[in-house]
Order: sequence, then structure tokens, then C-alpha cells
Amino acid sequence: MKTSETINTILYKGIKGGIKQESDLKKLRSVEGTFGSGYYFSNESVATDWGIGDEGVHLLVAHVSSSNPLVVKGDYEMGLQHGLETPALPLLEKIFPKDDIILLLNRRDWCYLGEEVEERVKEAGYDSIVVLYDKAFETIVYDEENILVHEYRLKFV
Repeated sequence: MKTSETINTILYKGIKGGIKQESDLKKLRSVEGTFGSGYYFSNESVATDWGIGDEGVHLLVAHVSSSNPLVVKGDYEMGLQHGLETPALPLLEKIFPKDDIILLLNRRDWCYLGEEVEERVKEAGYDSIVVLYDKAFETIVYDEENILVHEYRLKFV
């Protein structure tokens, strides 16, 4: 169901090794990942864990907009029941037939997924994915136009 207005929120991305300029945003787009290709963001505590490096924590703070996110639960238990170390099965079940899911996961290392997920999500009319966990969340957006960089921050821990 498409919302009548755009949802805007501040999200974070932890960046190992840091980032030098805003023009590097394109370099932060994942070609593949747990939930396919796209720009991955999360809450500040999760991003901090991902961004820890020798100098401290590199964080990208961004204003992210979405008008129609696909909201799913990240469920590691469901994956483990099928011998897979992935929380993405609830998402995959929403956008792929069962036989396609098996083929898709059998040809991937570490259950990382690629552009085929992004394509299916967009075909279904969504512009992003929000993955809910018990104590955290991830947001995957596809288009750079939906990301307004606020700042790059070096945090000392």
C-alpha cells in the first residue's frame, strides 16, 4: 500500500575506513548484501558497530526519504531452520516464488543477494525496504535522490 506522503527520517551508516567527500556517496551503494543491492542505513547504535575502525567510528548521517517502503521482519531463526545463515527469508517469500528462492540462494555465497531483489521490490511498487529486528532495524533505499547527506562524523569510542 502506497502512502500518501513521503516519509523522511534521519538514518546512519557506519563506514569502515572513513569517507573523504560527499561525492563518495556512490561508492557506498552495495552491489549485493543480505537484502540485495542498495544503500544500507540503520539506527545509530548499529551503524556505530559497523563503522568502528582504528581512528574511531566513521558515520554518515543522512536524511533519507521514502514514499512506499516494504516493511519486513528480519528472521535469522527462519533461515537457520532451512540451514541458511540469513534473516532475509521473510522478504524473499514476499517477492519470489518458493522455487526461485531456492535457486537464488543456492547460487550465492554467504546468502548475499544482488540486484534481482531490488528489481522485484521495485516491480512490486516499493521504493525501499525496512527490515525490523527485535532491537534494531535496517533501511535499504535504491535511489541516491532519496538520500540527503547531513554530515560525515568521526566519533571516538
